[in-house]
Amino acid sequence: DDSREGKRVGRAYDAPVGAMSFNWNSMNVFVRPTKNGKLADVTLDPENDYLKLENTVKTKKSGVPELQVDRSWNEKSRQEVVKVRGTIGDGQKEAVIFANITRPDLWAGANLKAFLKQRGIGVSGSIKNCKADEFMPVLAETESKPVEMILTDMNKFSNNFVAEMLTKNIAALTQKPATLKIGIEKIQMHLKELGFTEKDFVITNPSGLTRENKMTTQALWKLLLIREKDFSNMPEFMISLPVAGVDGTLKKRMKKDATFRQVRAKTGHLDGVTSLAGYAADSKGMPIPFVFMYNGPGDQSRARAIMDQIFEKYYSQR
Repeated sequence: DDSREGKRVGRAYDAPVGAMSFNWNSMNVFVRPTKNGKLADVTLDPENDYLKLENTVKTKKSGVPELQVDRSWNEKSRQEVVKVRGTIGDGQKEAVIFANITRPDLWAGANLKAFLKQRGIGVSGSIKNCKADEFMPVLAETESKPVEMILTDMNKFSNNFVAEMLTKNIAALTQKPATLKIGIEKIQMHLKELGFTEKDFVITNPSGLTRENKMTTQALWKLLLIREKDFSNMPEFMISLPVAGVDGTLKKRMKKDATFRQVRAKTGHLDGVTSLAGYAADSKGMPIPFVFMYNGPGDQSRARAIMDQIFEKYYSQR
């Protein structure tokens, strides 16, 4: 999609999006050691005809796993070739790598075919991507989770795939075929309707997997304040945020008694960037919007620790 970064990586957090998708368009690569000098056991999950494994991982006497997964598309076989290489110590536990796939449409079709086969339903022929005719009959429908629960899944675990799929869904409400670009334009339009200008923000990717996204701390703080005062969606939004010391990306942060459950906030992270924005409880238990952003070199874990210490000092002095 033209709104994504040109340079892509094979990790699950950078999975491609598509109307026909499955399992966050990602796979699990399990690597288990055997005997010293022998090939390790490698398993791809889920298993289907879309994936073709090439395993060169060697089991060595000892040492931590040093593994790499590369993918390439074989047009002739219409398969994603997954090359797993490296080493794993013979005393190590099973290792897992989360990797994405490159063809969501064919991937989803291959998994459907595999599921049907498991249930004794044979499907002949190969998986092809075609345009659905508008007069094709609907064979089955199923309801998804409510959107507020999907939002919670996205925010609690910082799920980039869900963010981009929701943005594409926003576009699909008014235009088909839907694109991320159209969805982003609608997000930009909404921010301008709230009173923000181009001096306040630049948004080119909904998941934040880009250095082109920009927003001032003041603008983000104002946006949090607007959300807090909008009862029509404030409760659902607040519930979606990670809770300090409890869950999501804040599960291991601010676990001390003074800060435990006192902060609900979304984390942000890129190389050289770390941020935290959300709400903290005041002395009466009312939410205070806040925004922390750090940009620059140095130890980012130290920047995160300072953010947490600000709350620890605030709550310990109350």
